[in-house]
Formats: sequence, structure tokens, C-alpha cells
Amino acid sequence: MDSHNKKLSTIPIHKAALERYSSRFKIYGEDAKSLGWGSLSDQILRFSQVAKLLPDKIEGVLDIGCGFADLLNYFLTKKIYFKNYCGIDITEEFIKVAIKNNIKKDNIEFYISDLENFNSIKSNNFFSTSIMLGLLNYNLGSYEKNMKYTKHMIEKAFSFTKGTLIVDFLSINITETYPKETKVFYHDPSTILNFALSLTPKVKIIHDYKPIPQREFLLSISK
Repeated sequence: MDSHNKKLSTIPIHKAALERYSSRFKIYGEDAKSLGWGSLSDQILRFSQVAKLLPDKIEGVLDIGCGFADLLNYFLTKKIYFKNYCGIDITEEFIKVAIKNNIKKDNIEFYISDLENFNSIKSNNFFSTSIMLGLLNYNLGSYEKNMKYTKHMIEKAFSFTKGTLIVDFLSINITETYPKETKVFYHDPSTILNFALSLTPKVKIIHDYKPIPQREFLLSISK
């Protein structure tokens, strides 16, 4: 598939996501539930696992699907040092909240954008660390569609990254205490690992943290 068709194929996905998150924001406002996370404590647990995969030295950070920039707040709270941070999200309401909460920080910027259009917004878009959380969990209707989208998004995000990309997934290794949902897509860690190894030999997977409430895993790939 050529790059033009790849770009067009993401439009219905982004439209559905935008409607979903905008409707949640109308109900919950500035709350983790608007982002699709169960609670703030669940979100912090997820961030703590992300921190395990961060490189020792972080320069520019690209937060893909940044929401309210809660990950940025976690970095600041935990004194995780970075030179610059850029958050992008397709939901205007989320970006407005993020800007409001970080308006006086000169090394922080936000854009209403997806990965496909980010090139045209900001030149020299190369970040030492890119992080993409919660973007690959929605069920698109078939295994083939989901895997095509997953691979495309990882390749696209990795192209903006000069160091490490970190991505999260819901695992096919589901918990017995939480019922499987039809609206979400569960990834096979072995399939993701094999795909990641086709991009780079520098790969890590974390699959050992407690379910929140479903079992998740994290992938990091580095150049």
C-alpha cells in the first residue's frame, strides 16, 4: 500500500475516536475517565511501568495522544528530566486543558494533530523519546484491520523517534476476573515482538505488572 492510501485509511478511525473522546469529555470533564482510563490510580500505575522503559537520558519527548498531558505531569512530579516536551492529540478539548495547565512552561508545547499531519505542523520532528499510550486498543472490526493499523502507527511513530518509542497494548492473555470486551482489541505479545524485531533488534517487552483492570503489556523499540 502506498503512503497516500495509508493516510486515507486512518480518517474513519480518527473520526470515531474524536466522537468517542469528545462525548466522554462532555460527561466527565477533566478526568481520567474521559481518556478511557478507569481511574487516576490506574493511570499512575501505567505511567510507573512506562518509566521503567525510559532511556537514561531524555531530550525531546513526543507524547502521542497526550490527552490532558497527565504523563507530562507525572514526569514533573517524579522529577524525570527532559529538555523539551511536545504533546499531540486529535481532541481539541483535551489540548485546551493541557495548555491551560502548562501555559507558563517554555519548553512545553501542544498541537491538535494526529501523526499523519504532524509533519506539516512542525519541521525537524525528531524526538529522543516518543510515547504512545491507549491508541491501539480500539476494535476496528477485524484482526487484519487492527494489525494493519497497529503496524502503521508504530512505524509512523518510530519515524519521528531518534531514540526510543514506548507503546502500550491490551494483552490476549486476559484475566479470569475481568470479562473480555468486544469493543477493544487484544494484541498477541509474540506477534508484536516479532513485528518489532523486524524494525530493530533493540526491543523490550514488559508483561508482568498487575492488570489495570485488564492485563496490559508495554513495548519499547530503540534505534
